[in-house]
Amino acid sequence: MGIYLIPVPFIVVLIVFYKIYRDKNDLKKIAVIQPLITCISVVVCLLSYFTPGFNLTYTGLVLAGLALSIVADVIFIDVKDPKKLAIALGLLLPVLRR
Repeated sequence: MGIYLIPVPFIVVLIVFYKIYRDKNDLKKIAVIQPLITCISVVVCLLSYFTPGFNLTYTGLVLAGLALSIVADVIFIDVKDPKKLAIALGLLLPVLRR
């Protein structure tokens, strides 16, 4: 078993809690759990560097995508605030145009 698989059960448990809190519409707990899931996914990706035969380019692209996902998790938690939405779109549009 690869060392990178160790955090995966934590992600599964957090996803179950995420689903429960999303059904209850508890945004405060979701605001913690959603970025935490992404951060643990980044840890999984970083641990994959210790796997023999990993692809540096692919892993780097996955890390870049997860970094954007963390930013989106934090900004888009409360989309009712138009200022946050405008800032998020202003930050993400130049990245998406490339």
